Amino acid sequence: MRKRGVKRVVTMSTSSHAQFQADRDDAAVPRLARGMAKDDVAGIELLEASGLDWTIVNATLLKNKPATGYRRVDADKEVTGRDHVNRADVAECLLAALDDRSLSGGRC
Repeated sequence: MRKRGVKRVVTMSTSSHAQFQADRDDAAVPRLARGMAKDDVAGIELLEASGLDWTIVNATLLKNKPATGYRRVDADKEVTGRDHVNRADVAECLLAALDDRSLSGGRC
């Protein structure tokens, strides 16, 4: 990325990433999703160590509903399978994060 002049990265991860990374307990993640969760954790760790300006948007269950406006959720809020977010709101958040330097080096 540095070779190509990329300075800022905004990416999306799942909410399961945070849970899996926190306790690294394979039993907490369904068997079929373990490989994806481990890959997600590895990719996020590489990004965090890259020295680039980055933001990670963690999304919960995605729904196909009209945009209602995204909202940031505090890192200490427990996210469950009942929580959901509209795809249009995630897209708006990803675009807003490109210019919002207050989100640099963090998650939203």
